[in-house]
Amino acid sequence: MSSWKKVGSAIADYAPLLGSALGGPLGGGLGSVLASAFGTTDHPDAVLQAVKTDPMAAVKLQEIQSNERIKINESLAMQHIAMLDNETKRIQTVNTSMQAESKSEHWMQWAWRPFWGFISATAFFVVCCFVCYLAYQAVFSGQPEALVMIPQLIGSMTMLFSIPGAILGVSAWHRGVEKRENGKSKVQSKQTEA
Repeated sequence: MSSWKKVGSAIADYAPLLGSALGGPLGGGLGSVLASAFGTTDHPDAVLQAVKTDPMAAVKLQEIQSNERIKINESLAMQHIAMLDNETKRIQTVNTSMQAESKSEHWMQWAWRPFWGFISATAFFVVCCFVCYLAYQAVFSGQPEALVMIPQLIGSMTMLFSIPGAILGVSAWHRGVEKRENGKSKVQSKQTEA
């Protein structure tokens, strides 16, 4: 079963702007326009089949794209703005969490991020030095097998850092949710007091 997004991918070579917009909020409306232009029902599967079998599909799609350009541009702009808005909110939540932690009275709460930062930077520096040493061994000491160890070392360090990195990400996210909830309850309690 097809979706408007799949139809958009199929027509992207002929009408890229129209193809992109079909995957967004205008998908259903533009799908109706496509169905009407190709003389088929307003269903992604039917439209996709009609596009594939119509020898004039490229011309029709470019014409639709041209006629609907303003709507499509507005839709794509709105999608982009919504995406940026969500990313801004996420970053603000993380910043709020970090600011609250830095003002904490308990040393473990305010020190864990700087501690992790120093440990990560030190480990990264050591790995870089070791990679340089292995390259030196391979080139100047005539030990080409040292080059084989470099990707293994980098892969191991990536695996090693991915686990605490994921934990830190989840921890920061949950901490942000907790801060937002605490902020909402404080606002509600102030409103009931007033």
